[in-house]
Amino acid sequence: MTTTMRTAAAVAAALTLMPALAACSSVDAPEAERVATEFARLAGTEPGAACALLAPRTLQQVKEDGDGDCAEGLKSDSPE
Repeated sequence: MTTTMRTAAAVAAALTLMPALAACSSVDAPEAERVATEFARLAGTEPGAACALLAPRTLQQVKEDGDGDCAEGLKSDSPE
């Protein structure tokens, strides 16, 4: 997978998180934005580190997409 594709996948994943982040209170908005930005940065290059930022239910779903492996789940959701 090329860097461009990984970046596109990271952006797609971050956009997927936006509705959940929008539900955060306004007090937590800067922290939610920071985490979303960090997730997008890591998803394409360090998917294991990106997985550590996911909420438990989201992590479980991504693991299911990757046959039990979150990093593989992130890759499976990326455009090819």
